[in-house]
Amino acid sequence: MRGVLTRFALVAGVAVIVAACQGIGDGNTLAKLEIIPSTSATQVSKFETGGTYRLYQCLRDELLLQGTFGNGTLGNFNSRATWSSSDEAVVRVSNRDIPLAIISAGGFSTVATQPYAAGTLIPSRIEGGTATVTAKFAGLSASINVVIRKPQLKIVPVPHSSAQSPLDFPGPASLGVGTQQRLALIGNFDGRVSTSLGASVLNSVLNPVLWRFSIGEYRPTDDDATTVFDNLSVIPTDTPQATLNNGGAVRGLIAGGGPYEVEASLSLCPDVSDVELKPTTTVQVLPFATTTPAISVAREAGFHDAGSFTPPSQFNDQDMVIGSNQQLSIVGHLDFDGDGVADPGYEQDLGQQIRYNIEPKDFGCDTTGVNCVGNSLYSISANDTLLSAVAASTGRLNDGFDLVCLTNPTDNECDELADATDLVADTDPDPVTLEGCFPFCRLRHASLAITSVVGSTVTLEASAFGLSGAAHYVFNCGDGSALHDTAAVNTTDCDYTGKTGPFTASVRFLDNEAAVSVNAGAVQVSLDEPAAGNTPPTATLFALPNTVTAPGQVLFSVTAFDLDVGDSIKVYEFMPEPGVTIRQSSSTLIWTYLAQPAAAPSVVVYDRFGTPNSTAATVPVTVNAAITPTVFYRSAVLPVLAIAATPCALEIVSPATTTEIAFTLPGLLYQTIASFVATKADGTQVCTDALIGTQSVSRYVAWAARPDAESTDVSDYVTIRGVISDYQRPGQALYLANPATNTTVAITAVPGTLTFLKDIVKPTAAMLTVVPCTSTCTP
Repeated sequence: MRGVLTRFALVAGVAVIVAACQGIGDGNTLAKLEIIPSTSATQVSKFETGGTYRLYQCLRDELLLQGTFGNGTLGNFNSRATWSSSDEAVVRVSNRDIPLAIISAGGFSTVATQPYAAGTLIPSRIEGGTATVTAKFAGLSASINVVIRKPQLKIVPVPHSSAQSPLDFPGPASLGVGTQQRLALIGNFDGRVSTSLGASVLNSVLNPVLWRFSIGEYRPTDDDATTVFDNLSVIPTDTPQATLNNGGAVRGLIAGGGPYEVEASLSLCPDVSDVELKPTTTVQVLPFATTTPAISVAREAGFHDAGSFTPPSQFNDQDMVIGSNQQLSIVGHLDFDGDGVADPGYEQDLGQQIRYNIEPKDFGCDTTGVNCVGNSLYSISANDTLLSAVAASTGRLNDGFDLVCLTNPTDNECDELADATDLVADTDPDPVTLEGCFPFCRLRHASLAITSVVGSTVTLEASAFGLSGAAHYVFNCGDGSALHDTAAVNTTDCDYTGKTGPFTASVRFLDNEAAVSVNAGAVQVSLDEPAAGNTPPTATLFALPNTVTAPGQVLFSVTAFDLDVGDSIKVYEFMPEPGVTIRQSSSTLIWTYLAQPAAAPSVVVYDRFGTPNSTAATVPVTVNAAITPTVFYRSAVLPVLAIAATPCALEIVSPATTTEIAFTLPGLLYQTIASFVATKADGTQVCTDALIGTQSVSRYVAWAARPDAESTDVSDYVTIRGVISDYQRPGQALYLANPATNTTVAITAVPGTLTFLKDIVKPTAAMLTVVPCTSTCTP
């Protein structure tokens, strides 16, 4: 194959001319012209100069006109040449005279003032039709033969399992209540499945995709009838909130609704009935499981017991080597048959929609350590608000943070004993726990009440809000006596015999032994009558903001006064919504709303004698409707313990078979694992010391498929992914062209120079034999 220009972005009406083009007239002669396809993403075989290029029905494509000068430099002559087709009934070619197709007002239209770039191909629907496209400039010309083929287009949800071919997705796409789901249009091009086809094929200015519900209609975004409404659809009868945006993200469907049919059409073929050219799928909304965990967070393969790959010598379940990271898998488990139990096959990737709670708390994250995207202890890399087309769709623990000694907000150092403000003794190193929440991490609040008074003995009863597991209660009677650690029992007796009060009793709780409540539930205990002339306090309640969209957080704060000399406010009793009473020692409360409360939030304050204000203070709060779950869901806690370890060796782990037919998707998966020894207290290590564990480091190496292990060239037939995509993981084979015969390549992995592996020798190459695709690939 002749030299090919780096692909130029031929945006409509714009062509890029490289500096070499200025050589004309300066003694540098244009020697020849060649037409080169701008992409090979749809081609089964490598395009050779003089060969036939495959165009596909309904899909525009681009060509590049490459000029070679006498000194060997190259230039792009697309916009300077005159283009023509030998048969415009088969294919037309733009000379910047074909209007751009866009999506507007729920349909396709054209913009005459913004044409497609020169060299843009517009195929007909004549399957098997052939034509010759020619470009002429300065007395020179070049031609390319094209043939029209039929693609097989399909709609699939993304991200998609890296172990399953997206073509095998049976539908429907299942969504949990209140979630959204991104859909993608992929194509099978004569046996080659292209999922990320770039600017020249799908979901682009060349080939805009119109997403809509088959039984829906398009409406303006406001009451102005002239509003241009770009690709937003609704189902007007069942669920008017449902939307399907121009990126293929569907959201807002009601529980139990559907299945609803979604269709994707291309501007060249908006009216076809052939499902391979105008594909459809169905979406259905299911409730989350209730008797089993609704969502789960798991480590990637190669970290302990998650995924399908287990390293040969595992660390402990929670260990993570300092400087490394883990890719997290966040899955929603849906209930198809209505029994409350998760049904296999009805799972949803929630990576871009999940929120995180991190313990110990770190006040750099929403000031409370919950609903985190970033955190100074470590980062969670994820888009947790809106779906987008980014490939990285799962949370990732970030590189480079020293997690050996983490502290609680009330701690000043590690290795201290438990006390009244720090209920759990620290260890060195401290573990970090992480949990996923949907749609929001509701803060854990404690409340306290007096249930009985017998003489000087007062019975306290604690309530816990925002729990995901079993609570562990620790009471403080407020009289200087020892703490009452009652474990799972939510009541305790405080004996105040012989003591004078009043007292402020309090309680905190732990969730699954890891997460302390963000407040101290409190109650004022006064065994004596108030002082003569004691007056009730006064209070004013504030809400910030006072209007939110569900799920939304509101910060309540109280300004309270007590005019009695020596008196003060001790307890604040918030009622953020009917049926919820949180009695605590703090004057502020953060509450998360899923719906409009049936009554205005209120607060009652108590002075040191337990006297409340005469009338509860209220504040209006407006919660705008949104399609959200009616409850909050939390995953089980995922512990992470950073350990000081030094990588000493790398190994490529091959799959069980190392022979694969070209264009298999997903391709074979190769892994790199690092072997570690303990880092000594002085920061040194000895690689001859005992191995303490291995873990996957596949994302820390530069992968390549080469003709042989020592070659600097790369294979023409296969590459190895280095980053995660919607359909594949790092280390997975991705095929580029069909070999004529069985072809063996060497899979190499070079440690990243900026990572903790930078000083390790590259591992021995693995082998992969690529077998020609015959039965599924059409010549």
